[in-house]
Amino acid sequence: MSVAIVTGSGGLIGSETVAFFAEAGMDVVGIDNDMRRYFFGEEASTAWQVDRAGVKRVNQGLGRVLAQIQLASHSAEGGPDGVEFTFVGEGGLFSQLGFQPGDVVRRINGVATKTVDEAYQAYEAAAEAPTVRVEVVREGSPQTFTYQLR
Repeated sequence: MSVAIVTGSGGLIGSETVAFFAEAGMDVVGIDNDMRRYFFGEEASTAWQVDRAGVKRVNQGLGRVLAQIQLASHSAEGGPDGVEFTFVGEGGLFSQLGFQPGDVVRRINGVATKTVDEAYQAYEAAAEAPTVRVEVVREGSPQTFTYQLR
């Protein structure tokens, strides 16, 4: 498979370039240093801008998801408390979203993710939302990742 590397991938032209190459069936690696934030302020930031088409492409097949990540139920204090990333493929959508092996996802858009099945269902539902909030525990510290889908 061919690979395209796109710099400035979070901006207007870069994001369209990413979409073009992805639709052509190429694997795309996007690089963006978010200089828009420096020059134009926080509202111009390209941080955590996510292409809805990329999310939907992953949703089109469980095989594609399993090629990018591996999940396992995580338990604490006698019961399941989330879903842990045991593998995150470099360059895949989940890696680009900032997930790391060991992250435990507790909720997606307020929906509890105590099992892998619940996490997958919440992920599918979130793909249609304009904003996605993922509550994660990383190395014992709770964090919330917020993504704007466009």
